[in-house]
Amino acid sequence: VSWFVVEQKVCVEQFPGSSDYAHDLNESDKLKRSQAVRVLVEKEAMKNYPTSAIVNAVKEYASEKLDLGTSVKELKWREVANIKYKVCGPQNTYLIGASKLAPDIQDAISFLIKESYQVESYKTSHQSTSGFVFAHPKQLEKLQQYGWLTLIDSTHKTNKYD
Repeated sequence: VSWFVVEQKVCVEQFPGSSDYAHDLNESDKLKRSQAVRVLVEKEAMKNYPTSAIVNAVKEYASEKLDLGTSVKELKWREVANIKYKVCGPQNTYLIGASKLAPDIQDAISFLIKESYQVESYKTSHQSTSGFVFAHPKQLEKLQQYGWLTLIDSTHKTNKYD
């Protein structure tokens, strides 16, 4: 690589004996994020915003203020979620409000039972996972009657994907 200061040009020549492999710089930016983008994601992740908000904030800031539009164009939700997990660790959300997870789960199950929901606990030893599922009797009736049930979570944007 030669840099000609007076002409403000850069000349890139193949190193003798190297392969003929070449790739587009835009493609390279997509494959490997710049360190600046990763630092931005880490800083936003520490603020404990939702992952989708971090993606949008980083894309906007990096494109408008840092001229890194190509590097953040393909930034995905999953990639940001992984960085957030590394920075913040696992995030537990309170169900009912107890500060410890086990009593919080028990409180949630008790609440659902009190509200006439059918609640079932499960545990899979081969995957070391456990949890609980719940459904209202009206939902179960529709499931038995029609063979399918559609549930829509109106608290999330259902028509926008990263």
